[in-house]
Amino acid sequence: CRGLLWQKNNKNFNYKYNELSWLTVHSLWFYSRKEPKGSWPIHIFEIIQETIFAFFKIFIYRPSWIIIQNHRYFLLAALMIIIYRPLYGSRIVWDLRELPNGFMKGYVAKYIFSKIIFNCNSSIVANVERYKYMVSIYGKRAMSSTMVVPNYESISFIDKPYANLNYKLKKFLKGRRYIYLQNPIGKDRLLLEVVSAIFQLTDMVLVVTGNVPN
Repeated sequence: CRGLLWQKNNKNFNYKYNELSWLTVHSLWFYSRKEPKGSWPIHIFEIIQETIFAFFKIFIYRPSWIIIQNHRYFLLAALMIIIYRPLYGSRIVWDLRELPNGFMKGYVAKYIFSKIIFNCNSSIVANVERYKYMVSIYGKRAMSSTMVVPNYESISFIDKPYANLNYKLKKFLKGRRYIYLQNPIGKDRLLLEVVSAIFQLTDMVLVVTGNVPN
């Protein structure tokens, strides 16, 4: 088992789990640790480098199973389906635990995405609600081989007791109920809609973690 990974610090790193399983963190030639205004060209350069690098690494190691994580690697998934799988008969699994932003609006974008996901051997989403939402966009046929795999570390995660709240948070809440919103990095996370709803539910407050856009 091999894992290829890229991180924002852009440093090379190797971690060996055992004799048959290891992870390699790779660096890029052109990258940005922060996102300057109008950063989409930098993202494109990063994605192109990651796709080319992964494509050649896969051909070198010739795995029988390929798990591609994130819709960011849609082009890699397409290349594996069109070029690699016919040659080596491997199985392609696309792990889509995040919603595929950029492919959820517009006929062309939705058509391309639905074709890729349909032609994977399988795809993974994080929960039933997300699966139903994606079916409403791409159709049942495109999502016919999609499996729901929750983001639990293990089944025991479900049975764990609630952790104690942070002291500062507890002091802020003063016993009030709250809604938790994680990482509202873009408009698609519906931050404004959530805040608007909470203004109408006067007995509740909002707790946000992550980067909040201006």
